[in-house]
Amino acid sequence: MLAVLRGEASEVGNGRKLLHDSRDATTVIYFAKSKERPGSFALSLSRKMKTGGCPCRLRFCLSPAEALGLRILFEQALFPMTFGFAAEGAGLPRAEGPEMATAFAEEAAASGETADDVPPF
Repeated sequence: MLAVLRGEASEVGNGRKLLHDSRDATTVIYFAKSKERPGSFALSLSRKMKTGGCPCRLRFCLSPAEALGLRILFEQALFPMTFGFAAEGAGLPRAEGPEMATAFAEEAAASGETADDVPPF
């Protein structure tokens, strides 16, 4: 998504969309530069529960200002998400080593997901 927001790609997944498959549902994410509104971006989320029920689909058009805010948010979050700590002066909480591992373990336990629920890269 960040590549699209930076103008490095026209849509996510090289036109194949993004797929997130969990134990309970399948979610498809489409994100691309809007063809109808120059400078804007189209976001579509589709989710279908595996236990039945009606599928859900949401569509949004992000203005250039909204897209800029989302781009900055992604860029600021990418470093601490990837390396587990915040850059000095970024205004983000700093956690290192066992503290970060403990935080991730607690979050995973609270969600009820196991390693088997996480799709491989």
